[in-house]
Amino acid sequence: MIPPFDRQSRSLSSPSVSHRGIDDPVGAVPTCEDAVVNTNHVRITILLVSLLAGACRPSDATLTGEVFIVTRGGENYKLGLVEVRAYPDSVLRNAMASGIAAAKSQLPALNRVGDSLSKRAQQLSAVRDQAAKSSSANILSDALQQRSYTAYARYTEAYAELERNRLERDVVAEAPFYISRLPAPSVIAKTDADGKFSMKVPLGRVALVAHASRSVGDSNEDYYWLVWNDVTGKEAATVMLSNDNLFGNRCASCYAGIELPKL
Repeated sequence: MIPPFDRQSRSLSSPSVSHRGIDDPVGAVPTCEDAVVNTNHVRITILLVSLLAGACRPSDATLTGEVFIVTRGGENYKLGLVEVRAYPDSVLRNAMASGIAAAKSQLPALNRVGDSLSKRAQQLSAVRDQAAKSSSANILSDALQQRSYTAYARYTEAYAELERNRLERDVVAEAPFYISRLPAPSVIAKTDADGKFSMKVPLGRVALVAHASRSVGDSNEDYYWLVWNDVTGKEAATVMLSNDNLFGNRCASCYAGIELPKL
């Protein structure tokens, strides 16, 4: 038997719709204060997610490379046991700036000495040539022979001084002049027998410095590299140290792209 329908209070047996009072917290209408609290919760959540994402992001990456030289005959020489040093980009730039400032302060005096030595060598060369002609025309004259020997000796001495001056000027444009201003690196790697190396470096622009030498006949050839590489961390970075990015070349990644003092 179906119970009677109570118009005043709705029977429990009839389909019911829940009615909550105004004082019931579950059914309360959200206030402005509630909205502010919820917004703060969202902000805190976003901040925590960002912090966690930053903590999970790698701070370094692997950089691999090879060191080799290609001869004029087209032969590849892989350079083993070469020390490759890594620096933050700013460190090498500061060293280059320091070197350029030092070079600019030294060059004026070196140039003045060089100009003076060059003029003296030219004058003594003329005296030597004249003495040689006179000596040839008068082979039996001991005085002329002595004059020729003296002129030749003075010219030789002046030319040697001029060459020493040129070497001093050349020094300020060579890689060691700038490398000597670098601090000890935090990351170092050595190439294997195939000229390959691998190192962990911080993300960002990284400067690589290396020096290698090779015996050629009775002499040695020295090679210097001061280059940079952008390490993003998305994938292993690779760099080749070879002829095209030797110190002094105007390649896109060469620190030699910085204008050096003109000799």
